[in-house]
Order: sequence, then structure tokens, then C-alpha cells
Amino acid sequence: MNFNLNLLEKQMLNLQADAELVIEVEKTLKNLQKKHEEWEKLKNVADNTLYVLMEGCLEFYYFLRKSEAYEQAFKSLCHFRWNSKTKTATLIAKAVFGDKAKKTYVYAKALEKAVQNNIGTN
Repeated sequence: MNFNLNLLEKQMLNLQADAELVIEVEKTLKNLQKKHEEWEKLKNVADNTLYVLMEGCLEFYYFLRKSEAYEQAFKSLCHFRWNSKTKTATLIAKAVFGDKAKKTYVYAKALEKAVQNNIGTN
């Protein structure tokens, strides 16, 4: 009888340990899900800020294209490598996002595409 009681006690302890483990796993999972929700909110804020920044870059592009003097004044401030074939959108992207940033090319292409589609010209 003592043997059965010990076995029963061990089984009860194992069940309790399993239940506590499930509770801890669930708690950790909920915590990670909450952190993901917080990250999504921050990402949305960052994305919206980027859209505003890109809109500003596009407006700046159109401003520079109004006058050769504006464009030359801007180019005199571009203290990174570029040549006469470098597009204005690329210069703006490098000046704003950094001439060494990997995403600069993507931002320049987005500006060029916006200009091609006459976005922001109304």
C-alpha cells in the first residue's frame, strides 16, 4: 500500500509540474505576442514617418527642378561621390538617407517612379 501511495504521490507531483510548465509556457507566449503587437505599432509609426519623409523628398525634388540655380546650389552641398550622370533623385536620397546606406538606391528609385507617375504635381 505504501508503494501505491508513493506512486500516486509521484504521479500527482508530475501532473502539478506539467500544469505549472504549461502555465509558464502560456505566460511566455502571451508575453511574446504582446511584444509583437507593440512592435507592429512602432513599425506602423515608423512606416508613416518614412512616407512623410519621402513626400518631403519628392517636394524637394520638384523645388530643385524649378530652377537650374536651385539644383546647382543643392549639388554644391553634396559632399559625396557623384558625377554629371547622377540623377537628382539619387542625389536627394544620398543626401537625406546617407550616401553609404544600402537602402538609398531603393529610396532613389521610389522617388524616380513617383516623378514618372506625376505624383505630387497637382
